[in-house]
Amino acid sequence: MKKPLISYKRKLLLYFTLLFMLFAAILVGFQHQREEHYKVELLETELRSYSDMLAHFECLKNKHIENDIAEPLFRALPRDLRITILNRQGEVQYESGDVALIAMENHLSRPEVIEAIKTHEGHLIRTSSTTGRDFFYFAKAYPDCIIRVAVPYDTTVQNMLKADNVFLWFVLGIFPIVLVLLIQVSDHFGKSVAMLHRFIASAERGLVDYNHIAFPDSELGRIGHTIMEKYKQLEASHKAVLAEREKRRIYKRDMSNNITHELRTPVSSISGFLETLLTCDNLAPERKRYFLERAHAQTQRLAAIIRDVSIITKVDEAPETMPRSPIDVAQVVSDVCEELSAQVEAQSASVVCDVPSYVSIQGNYSLVHAIFRNLIENALRYGGPSVAMNIRLESEDDSHYHFVFYDSGKGIAPHHLPRIFERFFRADEGRTRDASDTGGTGLGLSIVRNAVRFHHGSITASNREGAGLQFNFSLAK
Repeated sequence: MKKPLISYKRKLLLYFTLLFMLFAAILVGFQHQREEHYKVELLETELRSYSDMLAHFECLKNKHIENDIAEPLFRALPRDLRITILNRQGEVQYESGDVALIAMENHLSRPEVIEAIKTHEGHLIRTSSTTGRDFFYFAKAYPDCIIRVAVPYDTTVQNMLKADNVFLWFVLGIFPIVLVLLIQVSDHFGKSVAMLHRFIASAERGLVDYNHIAFPDSELGRIGHTIMEKYKQLEASHKAVLAEREKRRIYKRDMSNNITHELRTPVSSISGFLETLLTCDNLAPERKRYFLERAHAQTQRLAAIIRDVSIITKVDEAPETMPRSPIDVAQVVSDVCEELSAQVEAQSASVVCDVPSYVSIQGNYSLVHAIFRNLIENALRYGGPSVAMNIRLESEDDSHYHFVFYDSGKGIAPHHLPRIFERFFRADEGRTRDASDTGGTGLGLSIVRNAVRFHHGSITASNREGAGLQFNFSLAK
């Protein structure tokens, strides 16, 4: 059976309580030790004052001290105070009480005397070898003698040196208050962690309910909220990537189907024309030429489809591989018009270009060329006989040149305008078509749109008032 986990709130409260108790114990212990040391210092100060008073008494400056001379002074001191006066060699010169000096051994080996000789003062709690009682000894070294005073280490002195428990009771008294504060703090932190844990648990299942996860207004809560927002953005980005991936999958599938469909027509036509030529030996020469011309036209259309598909695929999937260089737009339009001059003349059409020579952009020559070529070819193919075309620079700003291209044809049905840039879309019923034309690839305007986007521009199509179709597009400088 899985052991139930302790909540973060309880863990936090437990940790805070243990830390407070440890800190309080250290503080109480330190205070207790300091107070004991302070009381020992107070007792030392009192004994030091007795010792200094004895040292300054004139009669103690003699080498030999008579008891009857010093006794009046000693009787002025506390009754239980034990006084021992030594010379610098450790010999006892005076001992209060009824102790015979002759019977007393040399005190130079006493610990408090050794310490006094080394550090000027010394103290120690020990049992007297003379009386057999416990004393608190204090010894101080002077130039001519060593004075040791002591008080019996009895219950009274022990209680006096013992630290009181006021601070301990104070700490115990404030503990309930601190405990309440700790509960509030742990609850405040616990809510943030609980919400974060809930968010992580729901995120692992992929079912995050953002509307019901609210972090408290704290530093940890703000961190949790930021994490949740970043996850939300990543989730949205992931969904967008999946949607885009699915969109591209559908697009590639449709593209493949459309290409297959578009290729089937010229391939079938070429196959039919060649089969006719191979199986019909008695065809008249003019009929053979007719089939060969039709087969050649379909071959050209097949090559055009392959070329256009290649351009669209490259612009869609690997635009970074397409080189950029300074492009003279007026020169590009001039090159296109020269290439299509035969078709323009054959259809009694006309092209007027009003693009200044200073118009230059940083772009790809092939794509800029494809923009104007496809627009002119589209007008020639669907605009009808004697169509007039006009290309001009309409305006410019700091970042873009804005162009307009329009023809004098019949335009297009309004409900077809939103789809005019779709691949393989045709609206032949709304535009006239030359009888000898084999039809376009259906990719021309799609190439135009992609080429404009490659140059960080935009394009729109609209019917002109009166007649004709108009394209407004921009190209980044």
